[in-house]
Amino acid sequence: MTYFELTEESRRGYSAGKALRRIRATEDLPRHGVAAGTLGGWVEHINNVTGAAWVGGDATVFGEAVVTDSATVLDNATVSEGAKVSGQARIGGYASVSGRAAVGESAEVDQYARIEGDARVFGAARIRGDVVITDSARVGGQAEIDYDAMVSGHALVAGLAYVSGAARIYGRMKIDHDAYIVDPQDLFEVGPIGSECAGVTLFRTRTGHVLHVGCWTGTIDELAAEVSKRTDGWYHGNAHEHARWKAEYAALESLCRVRVSGWKPVQS
Repeated sequence: MTYFELTEESRRGYSAGKALRRIRATEDLPRHGVAAGTLGGWVEHINNVTGAAWVGGDATVFGEAVVTDSATVLDNATVSEGAKVSGQARIGGYASVSGRAAVGESAEVDQYARIEGDARVFGAARIRGDVVITDSARVGGQAEIDYDAMVSGHALVAGLAYVSGAARIYGRMKIDHDAYIVDPQDLFEVGPIGSECAGVTLFRTRTGHVLHVGCWTGTIDELAAEVSKRTDGWYHGNAHEHARWKAEYAALESLCRVRVSGWKPVQS
């Protein structure tokens, strides 16, 4: 049973010229602070909004997009194409969710942020500013991303990470813990290197840094000891390859130290 109806008020220019219709609540929706009779936003068809979701303000939902569960789309936000907004997620401002992107759980997307492609935003993540989350990127946990940052590729941003400024998170970077990235030089990715052909991500945190090498996570100071411990398990490869792997890890350590030495203190 639906809890809203389509009014006769319409507008065009969104979904290949198809008309969007304004919705009106037919019953009280306490969670959204909406009383029966309240006008909402704009949808292409009634299946754009399901569950206990609400589209308010001048927000638009069209195409095969779905806003469901207890999610809200407000202000001038847009959800289009095959995108999905679920859980208790909130889309506001002039933000947009498009493609096959999904925003769920208690995530919030606001201001002019864009969630595109196959991107996923979940957990208690907060996305705002002119941020773009695209491709197959994932943002979750309590991560916060704002200003002009971009997350693309198969990258993951999670934990208590804070990403801002003109930072670019891409490839298969994994940014988590209490990452604090406000400049493109606050992180880097290299690889594949070493015995496991592993990808490497180094990024700064509020108190130091984190180094991911494949499935191993530690610090620059811990890297040499980890390599030494693992050399006894190198049953594949020959002596020449083993020497090269050690040299690659040593070079990685040097590169990481150079990068970290250039970081300015985190502003409190």
